[in-house]
Amino acid sequence: MYPPQMLSIALIDDDRLVLDSMNLLIGTLASVASVRLFADGQKAVRALAIDPVDIALIDLSMPGLSGFDCLRRLAADGSATQRIAHTHADDPGSINRALAAGATGYLIKAQSQEETARSLRSLIAGRPALSAPALQEVLGKFRKRPVAVTAEGLTPMEFRVLAALATGDTLKTIASQLCITVGTLYVHNRNLRAKLGVKNRLRAVARYDDLAENKQTPSDHGTPMPPKGRRVAPTSRREG
Repeated sequence: MYPPQMLSIALIDDDRLVLDSMNLLIGTLASVASVRLFADGQKAVRALAIDPVDIALIDLSMPGLSGFDCLRRLAADGSATQRIAHTHADDPGSINRALAAGATGYLIKAQSQEETARSLRSLIAGRPALSAPALQEVLGKFRKRPVAVTAEGLTPMEFRVLAALATGDTLKTIASQLCITVGTLYVHNRNLRAKLGVKNRLRAVARYDDLAENKQTPSDHGTPMPPKGRRVAPTSRREG
């Protein structure tokens, strides 16, 4: 859940009509302090790297820097921005590609204003924002691919992340080695620490050392053991 504070939202879309209509819609929602409008992906990424927002809605088919590239760059910055793909595309390929690029939500432009407003309220409340096609795609993957559990209740990927953390490499380096985004790495890192009952990387690595010494690692995870070691209308402004 988001903390009880006024949120900032960025709209990134080369279609001015979409920017204006979404700006008007968001203006009717509670808990939004400001809306920043960008018609250019490159300018948006540069601006948000300096001054992040809570939520970014990103068109995927922009010229120049595409929405997919925007997602990747914003995810790599490591900020807490919720990155929502906002697009006409509802095919599985686009959905999977956006999620792989770092999208934390996926909204279809073709849905009604009422449905869009409902999705935005859900997002503002801290719940997932997934249009029906995206939700079906995600749920389908979970049904087809059960998650295995390893020592301490960690999934194989969480254990790989823990093992990589023990090497002392930076998060960006670890994400590259594991072929995942920094944003995804943050999620795995948060989950594994919760399961291990620790609050920081140092204590997580210490628990990893314990697991390594007691050989509590599964034989099928395929990861080698590294060495120890009140309601106010939101303001809005165009920025690109």
